[in-house]
Amino acid sequence: MRNFAKPSALVGAIVLTISACSPGNNTSGKSNNACGILDASIENAPSILLSQIGYAPNSRKIAVLRSDSSDPVAWNVFNANGESVLAGNSIPFGINATSGDAVHQIDLSSLTVSGDDYRIEACGFTSRKFSIQTGKQLDLAFHTLKYFYHNRSGVPILAEHVQGPKWARPVAFADNSVATCFYGKDELGVEWPACDYKLDIKGGWFDAGDFGKYVVNGGIALWTLQDAYEKAPNSWGDGSVNIPESGNNISDLLDETRYQLEFMMSMQVPDGASVAVGRTEADGTETIIKVDGSGLVHHKTHALKWAAFPMRPEQSTAEQFLYPPSTAATLNLAATAAQAARLWRNIDPEFSAKALSSAERAFAAAVREPNLFAENRFDGGGAYGDKHIEDEFSWAAAELYAATSKIVYLDHINFAPKKRKRPSGLLGWPQVRLLTSFAILRADDTFDASYVEKARAAIMEAADQLIEIRAKEGYAFPLSDQGYTWGSTGRIANNAMILATAYELTGDAKYRGAVVDTVDFMLGRNAIDQSYITGIGARPVQNPHHRFWGHGLDSSLPSPPPGAVSGGPNNRNFADDIAKTLDNTCAPQTCWIDNAHAFSLNEVAVNWNAPVFWIASFLHDTETRIN
Repeated sequence: MRNFAKPSALVGAIVLTISACSPGNNTSGKSNNACGILDASIENAPSILLSQIGYAPNSRKIAVLRSDSSDPVAWNVFNANGESVLAGNSIPFGINATSGDAVHQIDLSSLTVSGDDYRIEACGFTSRKFSIQTGKQLDLAFHTLKYFYHNRSGVPILAEHVQGPKWARPVAFADNSVATCFYGKDELGVEWPACDYKLDIKGGWFDAGDFGKYVVNGGIALWTLQDAYEKAPNSWGDGSVNIPESGNNISDLLDETRYQLEFMMSMQVPDGASVAVGRTEADGTETIIKVDGSGLVHHKTHALKWAAFPMRPEQSTAEQFLYPPSTAATLNLAATAAQAARLWRNIDPEFSAKALSSAERAFAAAVREPNLFAENRFDGGGAYGDKHIEDEFSWAAAELYAATSKIVYLDHINFAPKKRKRPSGLLGWPQVRLLTSFAILRADDTFDASYVEKARAAIMEAADQLIEIRAKEGYAFPLSDQGYTWGSTGRIANNAMILATAYELTGDAKYRGAVVDTVDFMLGRNAIDQSYITGIGARPVQNPHHRFWGHGLDSSLPSPPPGAVSGGPNNRNFADDIAKTLDNTCAPQTCWIDNAHAFSLNEVAVNWNAPVFWIASFLHDTETRIN
C-alpha cells in the first residue's frame, strides 16, 4: 500500500466528470427561481443529492438540496404513480465549508412505505429516482467482505467463488513464497545483514493496490472483521460468502479472518533467532544491531521495488523480503491473536491455543523491545511508521487479559495514552486507543466493573464528539474538515463504528442515524454525487488504483468487482501527479478524481474495506430491531 513512486505516463487515465444527472435535473449550475445560485465549481452535480441505493423503511433518510436561499424551500416526494406522498420544507444550512456550496437538508424519515421509483421535487429540480426497501445494506456488506477473498495472496482466486470468471486468477508468488530478511543497503545507505532463517509467508491479504503485505494495516483490518464476528456471530454463517472454506460448518467471516491471522503468525521470528534492527544514536547516526528476535514480528513483506502498474499478480516474480520487526507490528499480532484465541476457543481449541501462544510470545517480545519503530528507509512498500505505541500496548494487554484473565496484563491497560503531536483521528491503524475499550466491552464479564465503566465512557465521549461534528456538516455526516486525508472513507467508517457501538450501549437512535449518514455519504450524498464503492450505486468508482483491476489502463485486465472502497477525498496529501493538479483548487469534499494513477485519492485498501463492511453489517443486523 501507499505507492509513493511517481506514476507512469497517464495512458488510458480516466478523469471524473460529473454529468450523470437523472432526467429532470437542472444542471446549469444556476437556479431558475428564488432558490438561489448554485456553486459553479461543482455545477454539474445534481441539485438534489441522496443515497444511490435508497433507504430502509424506518431508518433516517436525509437528502441534500444545493441552494443558497436563506429561507426554507418547499419540497414534495412523488411515488411511481405521480402521487405526492410526503411534503415539507427544507432546513437551510448555509455555506458548507467542506464542499464550498450552500445547502439545505430535506428530512424524509417519516416516509416509511416501501416502494420503488420515488422522486423528490424541490426548487424546480427533480432528484434521481430512489427506493425504500428492507435489506438495503446486505449487498453492500456482502461485497465489501468479498473484497478480502479477491485480494488473497498464496492461493488461486477461483471463478466459482467470485462474481465472474474475469476476476479469477492463478496463485500469486507460487514459486516465491518463502522469504528471508532484507539485506544490503537501505535508502539511507545503511548496510543490513542477512538473517539465518526463512519464513513461509504465502498467505494473507494484499494490502492495497500493490502486492505488499503489512502486519500493522492488516492487523487493524483483521481486528475489525473479528470484532464484526464477535458482536454478531450468527450473521455470516457457513456458506454465506461462498469462499473455499464454505462447507466446513464454521462462519465464512471467521474463516476469512483466519486466513489473515495465519499469515500474521507466520511473520513471527522463531524462538532463539537473532534479527537485525535499526537504532538511532544520540548524535543522530544510524546503526544496525542484532537482538534476540524471539517472538518479534516482521513489519511487512514486500519486494525491493514497487511492481509495475498495472500488472496481473501472478506475473510478479520479484523476490519478497521480510523487513525489520517493529514493536507496533508485534503488538498488532499480540492483540489480534489474543482476540482470535477467544473467538476460536469452542470452535477449534487447537487453533485457539496456537493463537494464544503466539500472542503471549509477541507481547513478551514487545515488552523486551519496546522501541523498534518502522521508518521510511526502504524503497519497497510504505512505511506505516508509528512512534507512539502506548495505545498498542494497552490494546494488546486488554485483549490478552480478556483471553487469559492474567493480572500481569492489567498493568499495561491505559485509557488515556499520551497525545500525539499530530492528530490521527479517533480510530485507525496508527491510533488504536479506543480498541482498549472495544476489547473490554466485548469481554465485559471478564473485567472488573470499573474497567467496563471507563471503556463505556471513552466510547460515549468519542461518539458524542462525532455527533457534534455531524451537526456542523451541511451534508450531514460525521467527518470534520480535518478528516480529508489519505483514506478519508476509512476514517469516516471507523467513526461510524464508534457511533454504532454507542447505539449498542444506549439504544439511542441518533447514534444509529449517524451511521446511516456515513453510508449515505459514501453512496452519493456528497458534493460530487459519487459512490465511493465500486459496483454499487448509480455512479460508482470505475478506476481504482489497483494493479489487477486495471481495465481502464489495459483492456486485458478486468474492471473492479463490486465492493472495493476508494480512499476518497483528500486535500491534505497530494502525493501523486494526478492529485497535485487539484492542489489549492478544491474544497475538501471535492478533492477527488476517478483515476487509476491517483493513488492518494483512489487507492483501495484492507483497512478501509473492513470498517465499511462492519457498519453495513451492523445496519443490516439492527434493521430488524427497528422495523
